[in-house]
Amino acid sequence: MSTKKKIGILGASGYTGADAVRLLARHPNAEIAALTANTHAGKAMDEVFPHFFMLDLPRLVEWEKVDWTKLDAVFCGLPHGTTQEIIAAVIAANPAIKILD
Repeated sequence: MSTKKKIGILGASGYTGADAVRLLARHPNAEIAALTANTHAGKAMDEVFPHFFMLDLPRLVEWEKVDWTKLDAVFCGLPHGTTQEIIAAVIAANPAIKILD
């Protein structure tokens, strides 16, 4: 029996991030452990995308508030210019984390 991988999604309140949530939410080996957003930080995911109302998801938070050391991988749904700086900080916090952009 495999252990679920703890996943974070950067930019979860955007369309790319929301699609990553959709794909990962029912994956048998993935647990969505962190969802980040800028303007929607503090909201539940189903406040932004009502079709996620049936899923047990963490609240949206600012990326700086995530404990990256507890995650196995992070999916990026951010614009190119902002991703590089944030990913550098994520890797500094957890050099073993897998990045999917």
